[in-house]
Amino acid sequence: MNNEPVASLPEVNDSTFRELVERHEDLICVFVSGGTLLFANAAYRRFFGLRPEAVRGFDFTRFIPPEDRDAALNHLRSFTPESPSQTQEHWVVGAGSKIRLFQWRNTATFDAEGRAALFVSVGRDITDRKRAEDALRDSEERFRRLYENAPLAYQSLNADGHILDVNAAWLDMLGYARDEVRGRPIGDFLTPESRRALDERFPRFLKAGAVHEAEFEFLCRDGSTRIAVIEGTISTDEDGRLFQTHCILSDISEMRRSAERLFFQAKLLENVRESVIATDLDRHITYWGGGAESLYGYTADEAVGKHISFIFETPDDGIDHDIRSSVLADGEWRGHVHKKRCDGTAFISDTRISLVRDAAGNPIGFVGVDHDITRLIAIEENLRRKNLDLERSNAELEAFAYAASHDLREPLRNLTSYSDLLGQRLGGRLSENEQEYLKFIRDGAMRMDHLVRDLLGYSRAGRLGEPASRLDSREVLDMAVGILRTQFEEYGATLEVTTRLPIVTASRNELQRLFVNLLANALKYRSADRAPRISIACLREAGMWRFSIRDNGIGIPLDKGFEERIFRLFQRLHPQEAHGGGTGVGLALVKKIVERHGGRIWVESDGPETGATFHFTLPADD
Repeated sequence: MNNEPVASLPEVNDSTFRELVERHEDLICVFVSGGTLLFANAAYRRFFGLRPEAVRGFDFTRFIPPEDRDAALNHLRSFTPESPSQTQEHWVVGAGSKIRLFQWRNTATFDAEGRAALFVSVGRDITDRKRAEDALRDSEERFRRLYENAPLAYQSLNADGHILDVNAAWLDMLGYARDEVRGRPIGDFLTPESRRALDERFPRFLKAGAVHEAEFEFLCRDGSTRIAVIEGTISTDEDGRLFQTHCILSDISEMRRSAERLFFQAKLLENVRESVIATDLDRHITYWGGGAESLYGYTADEAVGKHISFIFETPDDGIDHDIRSSVLADGEWRGHVHKKRCDGTAFISDTRISLVRDAAGNPIGFVGVDHDITRLIAIEENLRRKNLDLERSNAELEAFAYAASHDLREPLRNLTSYSDLLGQRLGGRLSENEQEYLKFIRDGAMRMDHLVRDLLGYSRAGRLGEPASRLDSREVLDMAVGILRTQFEEYGATLEVTTRLPIVTASRNELQRLFVNLLANALKYRSADRAPRISIACLREAGMWRFSIRDNGIGIPLDKGFEERIFRLFQRLHPQEAHGGGTGVGLALVKKIVERHGGRIWVESDGPETGATFHFTLPADD
């Protein structure tokens, strides 16, 4: 503490203060409320280029740019005895027209009525500081935009592991909104296993001041997970205490999944039974799978590096040269190649070769798959010979059936004709029993004629029909209805098509016979006490069109196996004379037509007098 006697201290008077003010580096002035100067120190006069004699009475607002002048005067009017000192910033124009930003500390004295009468103002040039602050603020804003819009995910944590901030990439990666994240522990967004790993590693991270390639599994808002690699550092305050962490997150989820897929594919290739072989562009082997080892008998060590032609039956690369040229031109080749195993045995390979390109689309090699089809080709050749024999046999059988039917029908027609002639000539001389016997002969001959005719039609189904083509099934149905129009009118039958019928690929006359037989069946087995009512619908099911023809006829007895029996040749569920008779060929013919077109047919019924529904399917044209 300074104990110097008070009497020895110099006197402080107005001249002393005036000298101190004159020497001060800040701009100091005294003015009245309207802006008229009463005093200005040397620094003030130098800056504005005022001569000492010109200060008193000078309007200092002339140094303020017009756009700031009103604000400066309004500021002076805001002083009150309760707030006598205030700070203001505004631009001024100094000597030489230099424009600078000053901060002014204004203090007012007030008259007896409380009005500001006199102001003392101290000004300091803050232009450079202000520009530095603006530059810093701009830099911080640019950094903030860079941080927010960076393609990599960023996060900042405090010493407790709570989230201070994250950027847009972090939010996009995990699907959260910013207000769902800030302030929460980072462990809330990790899987249990990664949360345990964080609890273990976070203290070491804080102690070391950095973390490198730490891998964690994050929980997304939609319940999925993302794998991220974290690189981070920490910031400390002036006392060396942790301020916050700064971490970059690299999403490696797709890379990890791709690696897993590649690993799986590699293992799959190793264990696949097919022979998979890869070569470079010069056709030297670069990959020899486990299937290739099994097929050819060579190990990968024995095969890799050799030219592919060493497994050809003729070990020159002439054939392979043609294959290579074709693959380079078309991207793929498939064909049969004669190859050999390590023990010298030859076989025929069904080979498919594809061109492999890099990410830029440039060819880098070939990959091929081989199958030993020697036995299959032998079987196919055997089948081909048998099919030829069968076709010849069928042709001979068809010719025989036609000749037999013609020859059989001739005596039957004679039998019918002479029976009629005999009945006419004998007339009333025949007894009732004799007339009945004659009728039996005639009816039997006619039935035999119908049976031979239907049997011939059944044998010819599928061989003499028109070739399959795209048909409007509704148009074919209408043609079938036209053929049966007389029966429809006779029985008062009605037909309703409840859905749109599709375009199908079929033989026109066989599809027509299919509809005719099923509609005729519905009319034939009508109920005695009601008019026939038939409905037709069609639905798409598993690549097939399912047609359904429902009637209100006599139905089918349940649990007797009749649903299968009615489609067998010569099978009837009723006595010969019931429901107009028949040969039992119609539904068997329908089944043959449907199966020839790649479909199936079946019937459903709830029992007698409940009607029946015949379903059949045909392949759909996609």
